[in-house]
Amino acid sequence: MRDASAASAGSRRAGVFRIRPARDPARARVLAFDLDHTLARYDDDAVDALACAETWRRLVRAGVVPAWAPAPSWRPDAVVRGLFLDLDRARLVKPAPDGAAMRHDAGGVVAPGDGRPTRRAHPVGSPFDRVTAHLWRAAVAATGASPRPLLARVRRALDASHRGGDLKRRILAEPSRFLRPAGPAWRRATAPASPVEIVVTNSGPDYAVALLDHLLGRDVWSRRFAALVVDARKGDTFAARAPAPPERLTRIGSCRIVQGAGAAWIEQTFGTTPAEVAIAGDHPIHDLVAARRRGWVTVAVLPELEHGTEGPWGDPLRDGARATWLAAVAARCDAVVARVDDLVDPRAERVDPGSSAWPGRLPDGRLPAAGPRGAPHGASARA
Repeated sequence: MRDASAASAGSRRAGVFRIRPARDPARARVLAFDLDHTLARYDDDAVDALACAETWRRLVRAGVVPAWAPAPSWRPDAVVRGLFLDLDRARLVKPAPDGAAMRHDAGGVVAPGDGRPTRRAHPVGSPFDRVTAHLWRAAVAATGASPRPLLARVRRALDASHRGGDLKRRILAEPSRFLRPAGPAWRRATAPASPVEIVVTNSGPDYAVALLDHLLGRDVWSRRFAALVVDARKGDTFAARAPAPPERLTRIGSCRIVQGAGAAWIEQTFGTTPAEVAIAGDHPIHDLVAARRRGWVTVAVLPELEHGTEGPWGDPLRDGARATWLAAVAARCDAVVARVDDLVDPRAERVDPGSSAWPGRLPDGRLPAAGPRGAPHGASARA
């Protein structure tokens, strides 16, 4: 990696934007990667359309929504990451760091926010949370039911679709349709001397192994990664202080496959302190906030840095001159990348706050802590 001194126009610039240079992930002894939407980059619109259709069918079969209600078609610009589901007012909002509405969805039309604080909220942190929000909004309109219990039922149906439905089978049956190719930086099969690289995912072993086989090839990932932690249950992973024994331990090549192991097991196995472990993930809550509380170095994967700002919600990181909640979460991390490939690409630049190469849309770490009081940060089966 090389230090950056100036930004260049044109094509995407690979970079590791070090919000806190003293906690550079390159100095970690263990570097952990989330799998879904981080190491494995999906065609989100194709996957979300599939998830939306299957989950709505489950909601109809369960009697959550009436059979006569039209199935909502997936619209890529309908929901962006960083929104909140306002459970008090049954609306979507684009929140400021303190939760105040900067924009809100008024009867299906995005309008300027009223600045009212959002107290009971569910954050849209992952691409699948976008599906949750889209279906929740349609279910509220179709049933008039109480927003909070309805959200729980939508999330259960989506989790069931994700874990036991046709969704993963369809993805694995047509991986080239739903998955974007891995970057060339991942093709090195030899394990790096430092940091040790591992994968931590909430997905099960069969799906995780099949995904890595398609993305990298077994000969590459089984020698590159020291461990693959599956069924991680990240909401519990970072909270447990004692190294819980793994439920299952096997090996593919030189990679240990561990089921149900937590952060303490990782630290003990590789002989590190929490501050010597870095994790890269896309989910603001399950990957980043929880890991930061543990003391791990956190790297936010923000594909929004590459995306345009068209659509009714505008830029997920800014609203005019103001930063959003999603931007404030990123500002609490130690580093930010647009793609996780940049962490392992030797050509990627290290960019520090104050550099002319620092993206203007990216906070520099001086924003206040993010999140409204009472926003639920519970774990989900999806990550």
